[in-house]
Amino acid sequence: MARPIRSGVGWARLFTSPPLEGRSKLRQQFRVGENEKKEWESFSVSLVNPLPKSKISASPQGGGGFVALLSLFCACLFFAACSPDAERAGPPPASGDNVEVVNGLMAAFNDHDADKMREFWAPDVTWIELSGEQASTVTTSAEQLHDELVAYFEAYPSVSSSLEHISVNGHFVTAIERPVWEEGGERMSQSSVVVYEIIDGKVKRFWYYPPQ
Repeated sequence: MARPIRSGVGWARLFTSPPLEGRSKLRQQFRVGENEKKEWESFSVSLVNPLPKSKISASPQGGGGFVALLSLFCACLFFAACSPDAERAGPPPASGDNVEVVNGLMAAFNDHDADKMREFWAPDVTWIELSGEQASTVTTSAEQLHDELVAYFEAYPSVSSSLEHISVNGHFVTAIERPVWEEGGERMSQSSVVVYEIIDGKVKRFWYYPPQ
């Protein structure tokens, strides 16, 4: 969800506006030199419309020029922080040994190589399905999981999968897994949150949340 971006002019008003005294326009006057009689009308500030309708001018001796420059500088910083590139910039991709384990596991899955996948599992690897408050254990050993996948690849010969939004927290690697396959002449897809627990370079447990 995009967050609203406040106008830079609105921020400039925080630095340049005089105290609010009613909903009318205020005018400030500056004198230039002690011997000059000419008075400058500096600027008009609308309390309703944040965009000034007249040019801002102020005497350097009165400090108005410095305030205007400071406001412009702050507005530039604000727009730079809220630029599309800044909002698109996210944290760097997750990396490390545990990420390499799940990436290797996924590569073997896409090759439909259940034997290769077994190299990434602990002997007592446990597959758990989560649904609401319920947790169902599907397999409790590498042998069981191997057999499940052999049957799975036979039933879905076109299946492939990818991991998105990978994050790491100690022994746990979390991602969104997105498999795609063909069924009845149609291309199918779904996604599920998956959490891997990795101990000593092997997947010890993994949990799947309901597919979306």
